[in-house]
Amino acid sequence: MWGNIIVALITAIASISGTYIATRNDTQSDMQESNKSEKANISGIVYSDSNLTHPINGIEIYLVDNDNLLSTDNEGKFIFDDFELKSWLIIARDPNSVEMTSYRYQLDKRKDASVIKMPKGYIKYQIDKNK
Repeated sequence: MWGNIIVALITAIASISGTYIATRNDTQSDMQESNKSEKANISGIVYSDSNLTHPINGIEIYLVDNDNLLSTDNEGKFIFDDFELKSWLIIARDPNSVEMTSYRYQLDKRKDASVIKMPKGYIKYQIDKNK
């Protein structure tokens, strides 16, 4: 009788251990897969009006934690190519403004596109995930 109980306990422990090891290995594989950084292009246009019809050129755009500073072109456009897909903080600054004020906003990586309202304009941006 005790022999059957001991065998049953050993079988149960071995079964639980095997399940734990398999689950742990699956979890580690999932974590390694999710640690691979996705890449994306972040592009947009800076506008002076809420109707998004008057682009502003020369606005400096900067992604925090990155060394790239871009200025909008004649059509108010900017693009950051091949960046890690994450929720970036973006800074917009008009270098020609007497106030020299800059504005910080969070880009939401969960959205493909959005509009950010600034005190003196709007940034319409989109995130294109690299495949």
